[in-house]
Amino acid sequence: EISCSLVGSEMCIRDSTLSKQKSNSLTTSYHDHLILTADTIVYQDGVIFNKPQDEYEAINMLCQLMGKQHSVYTGMTLSFNEKSFTDYQITNLFLHDNIPIKYLKNYIRTFHTLNKCGAYSIQNGGSILIKEIQGCYYNVQGLPINLTNKLFLQFGINLWDFIGS
Repeated sequence: EISCSLVGSEMCIRDSTLSKQKSNSLTTSYHDHLILTADTIVYQDGVIFNKPQDEYEAINMLCQLMGKQHSVYTGMTLSFNEKSFTDYQITNLFLHDNIPIKYLKNYIRTFHTLNKCGAYSIQNGGSILIKEIQGCYYNVQGLPINLTNKLFLQFGINLWDFIGS
């Protein structure tokens, strides 16, 4: 697990707080159910990259992310009745340098990334943008499986028990 820097710890707290708020909003409606909530952000140099509003903003985001490290933070909460556990995952990535605008436009149009934070989706062709990844691939997708299992273990549920059964 990657430790948070001072700025990074603020992002971890932000994401963890949002995942807790999502969980709290569901617990009264789904009493006696396990509730898994998450919040993921893309962050670089003091800027949170939300979902772009249009193609122009998406291209601008990708250009800003190119060639420099950025981080993906996911805060997750698993709740059951009054008991809940929250944790986070951090993954650092580098996008390739100097990707031509025409390729970025084609990528955005083909993979419909306007609904993705940072304007890219690693599982939908986004791997072509990525030069290097440090940490959990599934965190970049939005559901870090190892962290999910860690939270389920707090309730005595081991995801390994469901493989092959």
